[in-house]
Amino acid sequence: WGTKTPPAVDLLFRPRPHLMFFGGTANSCTRKILFDRFGGQPPSSSPSDSDPSLSASEQKKPERDLNSFEILVANLGKKEWGMMGDKEVHLRVLMDSRFCLVPKGRGTVMCSRLYEAALFGCIPVVIGEDVHLPFSDFFNWNNAVVFVRPQEASLVEEIIRGISPQEELFLRSRLLELRFFIDFGS
Repeated sequence: WGTKTPPAVDLLFRPRPHLMFFGGTANSCTRKILFDRFGGQPPSSSPSDSDPSLSASEQKKPERDLNSFEILVANLGKKEWGMMGDKEVHLRVLMDSRFCLVPKGRGTVMCSRLYEAALFGCIPVVIGEDVHLPFSDFFNWNNAVVFVRPQEASLVEEIIRGISPQEELFLRSRLLELRFFIDFGS
C-alpha cells in the first residue's frame, strides 16, 4: 500500500505489539508528565541495562528493536524522527500500536497526530479537557477514542489496560469509519 493507508480490514485485526505510542516534544505540562512517567528518549539499538529511557520491565527484555517495546514514548521533534527511521517506520509504529497518545501541546489536539492515528487504526487517547474534535456533527468521537483528563495523564497506562479486548475492537471499528472523512492519502 506504500504511503497510502492500508485497507480497513487489515487494520482491524492485525497484531499490534505496542500497547501505546507517543512521539513528540515535551512542550506542555501534560506531555512533561508523560515523559516523566514513561521515559522520553528514542529507543537505543544497543543494549544497556541502565538506559533511563526504558521502564524496568523493558530493560530486562533481550531484544532492543522497536518491536520489543510495549510502550513507546519518545521525545522526538520532526528533526529527530530520523533516529527511528524514515516516514515508513513512523507509519509502521502507528499500525503496530494499539493506542496512540494525543496530548494537547502548544496548539490543539486537532492535528496530524489525531488524523494519523485514526487512519492507521491506532485508537487515539485524547488527553485534554473541553476538547472539540473535527467532524463532530457527523461522527460520535465517544465511540472511537479514549478521553483522559490532564490530571489523569500519569494513569494513562492503567486506564488503557482497563479496556477489554471487546471494547478495544469496538473502538477501532468505529474509528475506521472515520477514514471516510479524513483519508487524504488515497
